[in-house]
Amino acid sequence: QSLPEVKNAYVAHTYEAPAPAIGGENSTYGYSYDLVNLSTAWGKGYTGKGMLVAVLDTGLDLNYEEGKGVTRVHEAFTENSFRSDVSDTDLRFTSDSLKAMLNRVQLNATTGSDGGKITYSDNGLYKNRKVPFAFDYAGSDGNGRDLNVQAGQDHGVHVAGTVAGYAETAEGEVRFSGVAPDAQLLVMKVFGVTGGASESDYMAAVEDAMVLGADSANLSLGGSWTGNSRAADAYAAILERVTKSGMVVVISAGNSGSWYEN
Repeated sequence: QSLPEVKNAYVAHTYEAPAPAIGGENSTYGYSYDLVNLSTAWGKGYTGKGMLVAVLDTGLDLNYEEGKGVTRVHEAFTENSFRSDVSDTDLRFTSDSLKAMLNRVQLNATTGSDGGKITYSDNGLYKNRKVPFAFDYAGSDGNGRDLNVQAGQDHGVHVAGTVAGYAETAEGEVRFSGVAPDAQLLVMKVFGVTGGASESDYMAAVEDAMVLGADSANLSLGGSWTGNSRAADAYAAILERVTKSGMVVVISAGNSGSWYEN
């Protein structure tokens, strides 16, 4: 830090991965929205239509291959995983509108190690109408660039489903629904293959979520570590922009009973 070329330096913290969602072969998955009276909200039109939510977590049950596109996706996050009849004009992003925006702006997800702008072939950041943007900020491919957000464990799938997942049978029976089933998702994988999420990765994702116009961003970063002022200083400019943008950021407080003592 004493070098004249260095503006600032600090030790970046890495958060442990959240515990996987509880489940197994005999688990029953469904919905419990009546417990929080969501039916009333939906009846008044509050289904998440036109909303964009960023989920910063362990990824999603979605497989993407360059040159082939999405080769597999969880049934709650398909092209048509919406509760209502959602047209392209109701969506915040279509494939074309995302491509147009990426031509105008440079995200952290489209910035190479040399600072140059990356243009992915086949509009690779776009996955489908439900998930118009997905990127692995932890760089699980080993070089920091990964368009595939396949989850290492199910926590990210669980959170994304709670937010906006939706699936029904061919007969129209609801199999699963999140609280905002008509919303779109920005899937931002920040937990790498080693399980941790570094500050630099998740702050890069938070900044991109803001630039993309997310209405809300959810971060599962709870733990016993309370943070430090040096880290806050390093990201002060981003945090100030996020505050002014109006994006609602929800961060877990963690399940550690000793958090308040630290």
